[in-house]
Amino acid sequence: MPSFALGAALVVWAAVAVPLAAQRVDSVRVDTARSRLETIVITAARREQRLKDAVVPTEVISRAEIERTGASDVAALLQQFTGMQLDGGVASFGGVGGGQGIMLQGMDSRRVLILVDGQQVVGRVNGDLDLSRFPLAGVERIEVVKGPQSTLYGSEAIGGVVNIVTRPARGETSAEAQVLAGNRGRLDATAGGRRAQGKLRLAADASLRSSDLAVGIPGDLGTRNERWTAMPAVEYRASDAWTLRSSALVSEQSQRYRFGQLFRFVDDQQIGGRASGEWRRGATRLTPLVHLSRFDHLERASTGSRPVRGSGDRDVQSLLEAEVTGTTLLRSAVVDAGVEARRERITSDRIPGDARVLDAVEGYAQLTTARGPVTLVPGLRLVEHSVFGGFAAPRVAAMWRPRAELALRGSVGRGFRAPDFKELYLSFANPAIGYAVVGNPDLRPERSTSLQLGAEWTPSFGWLRIGLFDNDFRDFIAFTGDPSGAFTYSNVERGSTRGVETEVSVARGAWRVDVGHAYLEARDDRGRPLPSRPAHSGRVGLNAPLPGAGALAATWVVTGRTPITVGLELESTEEQPTFERLDLKATLPLRAGLRLLAGVDNALDREVGRQWPGFTGRLVYAGVNWRR
Repeated sequence: MPSFALGAALVVWAAVAVPLAAQRVDSVRVDTARSRLETIVITAARREQRLKDAVVPTEVISRAEIERTGASDVAALLQQFTGMQLDGGVASFGGVGGGQGIMLQGMDSRRVLILVDGQQVVGRVNGDLDLSRFPLAGVERIEVVKGPQSTLYGSEAIGGVVNIVTRPARGETSAEAQVLAGNRGRLDATAGGRRAQGKLRLAADASLRSSDLAVGIPGDLGTRNERWTAMPAVEYRASDAWTLRSSALVSEQSQRYRFGQLFRFVDDQQIGGRASGEWRRGATRLTPLVHLSRFDHLERASTGSRPVRGSGDRDVQSLLEAEVTGTTLLRSAVVDAGVEARRERITSDRIPGDARVLDAVEGYAQLTTARGPVTLVPGLRLVEHSVFGGFAAPRVAAMWRPRAELALRGSVGRGFRAPDFKELYLSFANPAIGYAVVGNPDLRPERSTSLQLGAEWTPSFGWLRIGLFDNDFRDFIAFTGDPSGAFTYSNVERGSTRGVETEVSVARGAWRVDVGHAYLEARDDRGRPLPSRPAHSGRVGLNAPLPGAGALAATWVVTGRTPITVGLELESTEEQPTFERLDLKATLPLRAGLRLLAGVDNALDREVGRQWPGFTGRLVYAGVNWRR
């Protein structure tokens, strides 16, 4: 049942809403099926196109949906959508969790590529890229493409791509600020603005977040988590042909929590920057780009509540990338192509020699041809890697649109993932617990073959989407060991993930109902279920108007019984029980661009224990938003 705090918040909301009920205020926006199809997306073809023209099925979480959920970070947002499961978050052997990654079609977060404005972000810890590090204050939309996308995006896209698209510098001047406070020490403060001056456009967003919770720690005793993020962007339209852009992402996070008898401390710094130019003439586009992503991770432990100066293990990861991509017409076909040069580097106390470098040169091309209602897109990526040599990732995708509101899509493709630095070179021992880990420099890239089929019907009142997938993988890298406590990485996992995802959305005015279900069968080559992958999951979402031109958003997410791996004996499994989560959010517009916000996450106060990725207790919050 809702907590006393939630009841009090609703009473206060009602007291304010009644006097304002007669005022004329615009209610919350609800995306219509037709407007959704006209949304401009980038991820499916690495260029701008309308969602209805994307041959590869693409899911878009719009700014309106982001605002309705009340989520403060990308991880909290994605877990509310069909077929997207949080992955990771459980404290590792040494007591440090990797954070909250995302699992798509049974492929864990190590095999899902995370992009910000189309560029890869480094910063994986224990294989997981923590999406809770990315605030939503400066996000315009999130595009998700499931299944292997290695043809366009290379390594790590073997399970899919999540592209976080930031809010651009627009032509009008605008500003926005928001403050939220809640239990468990939650405080979120965000601010952002945009301004245009002649040919120059500026944008900046910043956020400060703190709480008494840490990912993977099922309590708040002695726990503290503080994060701040800044995202500036500049655009200069030099001429009718040339547009110059640059943007940056700067973030710092500090965590403290208890693990056994020790306090654990994690300090992370994320820095990213990109500079690009875009030249257009008619249907031809050419985009040179330079991108840098750097992640500094420091882990420490102490018997006291403060870390010991100069102690701990530090990893510094970086990616420097230069690329040229372009689009042009070849007779009636659209050609997308590009070439990329990458250098990845890691400096770590736990890698022999302290530093390693991996280089790669990659090129891709795809051809989009249309004949009547049928669109065919063959594509190929070729890779030359400094360690693994050359390999290829082909794909063929097709779409048939017999009617304007009906689209049938299908694709067959290959995916790959190159081993990361720690799988190749990591070397350390933990005598206190009794285990040691040694990397394996003889690892081979992982590979998969995927079949994707989908149908989407979009009448004027909503949409129905069905997707089927079959992913067969081999040479997947697994953590292997023996009873003595010696662990390494090996290309031993083979198996498949198969399933079907169904979503229905119906909208009428300010009312909208979303229902989704995902069925997953994930097994290894011996027929055993793969851990941490539920067979069934589903969601129900409701958006409804409230008195006083307010709005209510409710999301109920159910995750079925899930096999999990426990302890150092990786063959040992048990089942996590079914987990239900109900999130509620109410908004009330006021005068002068102000809105009141109140909500509760996990209103039913469900908890399933330490193995679940993230704290699952009830979280209540309230705040105010200002926009002009």
